Amino acid sequence: MTWNFRTFKRMGIPGPTPIPIMGNFITLEKMGIRKADMMWIEKYGRIYGTFDGRQPNLLVADQELLKELFVKKFHFFPDRQVINGVNGDMEEAILNLKGEHWKNVRSLMTPTFTSGKLKKMFPLINKAGNALMEEMSQRIKSDSQLDMKRYFGGFTMDVIASTAFGIDVSSNKNPDDPFVKNAAELVNISLSSPIILMMRLTFKEILGNCMIFFFAGYETTASSLSLMTYEVARRPEIQERLYQEVEDVLGDEEPDFDNIGKLTYLDLCVNEALRMYPPVLRLDRVCVEDAELGSYKVPRGTFVSVPVYAIHHDPSLWENPEEFIPERFLPENKKGHAQFQFIPFGSGPRNCIGMRLGLLEIKMAFVHVIRKFKFSHSEKTKIPDNIDSSGLMSPKEMWLNVQHR
Repeated sequence: MTWNFRTFKRMGIPGPTPIPIMGNFITLEKMGIRKADMMWIEKYGRIYGTFDGRQPNLLVADQELLKELFVKKFHFFPDRQVINGVNGDMEEAILNLKGEHWKNVRSLMTPTFTSGKLKKMFPLINKAGNALMEEMSQRIKSDSQLDMKRYFGGFTMDVIASTAFGIDVSSNKNPDDPFVKNAAELVNISLSSPIILMMRLTFKEILGNCMIFFFAGYETTASSLSLMTYEVARRPEIQERLYQEVEDVLGDEEPDFDNIGKLTYLDLCVNEALRMYPPVLRLDRVCVEDAELGSYKVPRGTFVSVPVYAIHHDPSLWENPEEFIPERFLPENKKGHAQFQFIPFGSGPRNCIGMRLGLLEIKMAFVHVIRKFKFSHSEKTKIPDNIDSSGLMSPKEMWLNVQHR
């Protein structure tokens, strides 16, 4: 029950002492991933070893070692940590694929997210944004306190349903369990929808990737929007500057592929929100053959994790890391950033394939709501410590005061 527990001592890598069978799970359960990773980095440095049960897990936060992990020696660490046989229909999703299978599917799916394809999605995203505004406008007539996680969730569901599946669901008009109401439609994929781009995949691959796009895209984008709005609601001066930029740059125009890139302050705020609240708390890889990271010899089969949240809150990389300061991402300030100190979507060949679509969704949704509404904290607003411990940065709810401008 303890035969792997000397792994990191043999490698000369420090780390917390594991207990039989459980490894370091108890600490993670008590403290949560975010606080545990930050504590361990402070105590053991930017490379340390923990145990998921009896499975060794090497945590890497050192910038030079991250360059090897993500880029220079990617061929030693190409796969993600996957337990085969427990993922159901998502077994064949790109997130869970390995080796050449992953490489082939990735190459088939990448054209789905080119600039040309994204431009065609803008009318659908704007339609979802307008539906979001209409539903919020109706709701605040009777109650100014809204759970923005729910409303942004409806928006992202509409975007994914329309862009990936060719389905018009209007989720925010159906608040009573929209997942149940619309889930049955997922099996009726229209042959004229963008999913046709994946026809060269097997049926299992199509099914798995449809589910990944729907569930992962829904949760991460809705959470990022909610957490960004939480921060903006705390800072009226930032909120007003965002509104003024949208007014000055767009006027009455709807956001599109060309003008959305002109909203430079919005871009700074989105990046800062993703720094403070990265969609996933850790990235993971698997060493597929004996390798070296720096001076460390890493045995085949070792799990390797990257503590994204801890890196994004490292005071040696970010001044006042717990403060929301969009100006960190001004071009003159970014010059001093290390290559891997900001990795909300991962890095290297296995970064998030839907990154560009996710960023566009966040920006377009925010343009729609900031034009029409003002946000502030309400008596129901909670500091976003009510985050799920699932590895995703996912608040259960986000109550804010919402008023018409």
